[in-house]
Amino acid sequence: MEFKNWLNEGHRGEIARLQPDSAITVFHGTDGDTAYDFCLNGIDGKKNTHRIYPHISGGKPLKFGLFVAPDLKTAQKFGTVIVKFKSLGKNLIYRFPTEMKKYNSDEFYKKHYPDSFRPIVSYDMLDRGVEPQALFIGMASPRAIEKVFSYTYSDNKWLSFSSQEYIDYYLNKNKNKRINIYKGIFEPQEYMMSLQDFVKRLAKEHDNTEQETLDILKDIYKRNGYLRGVGNIPATLLRRIEQQLSKI
Repeated sequence: MEFKNWLNEGHRGEIARLQPDSAITVFHGTDGDTAYDFCLNGIDGKKNTHRIYPHISGGKPLKFGLFVAPDLKTAQKFGTVIVKFKSLGKNLIYRFPTEMKKYNSDEFYKKHYPDSFRPIVSYDMLDRGVEPQALFIGMASPRAIEKVFSYTYSDNKWLSFSSQEYIDYYLNKNKNKRINIYKGIFEPQEYMMSLQDFVKRLAKEHDNTEQETLDILKDIYKRNGYLRGVGNIPATLLRRIEQQLSKI
């Protein structure tokens, strides 16, 4: 599969006439673990990245935002797995978080894209010759993911999956991978376990009753609003348990 660095006229037109409610197809290059997490839990553009890019942020940390490209070829430069998903126009902002990195005036961008509510984003995604991108700062559900492309070194080729197909592919590929948790071990297949099974597992590991374990989890979630950081539990599994705790 060869990726072309071009956009069809329909896609170009959507970006050129960008509006808050526009549904824009974008691509994000990443790794297998992150793509798997996206397919399970959706994409959170407000998550703290802890990244620092001195050349675009004046030495300040880029606290959030997911770099997205308008085409596969560009995204291919940034990871061995590419996630293709839909973003609303309002969730795409100029990729440089500081005003000092604007290369031209606002009038310059408006002249090129008068029908866009964020002309600078349209220009940066369509007219910038090197690495055209925007920052995604919204949230997208797993349903917004249209395709996942994964590079295989053994075959030297890209494979294409639906979101669910990639989950199955990832679990099969990592079926022998084990992740320690307290005294026990979670298999990747167990990342989809229910709250009831999760409570049983922890109760057994800590010699507690299931009710005691559930009460502890409910108390932590009620106090903090999340479970992340509790023990050495995989983040993907924790998010799933948090979602179930929020309903009881």
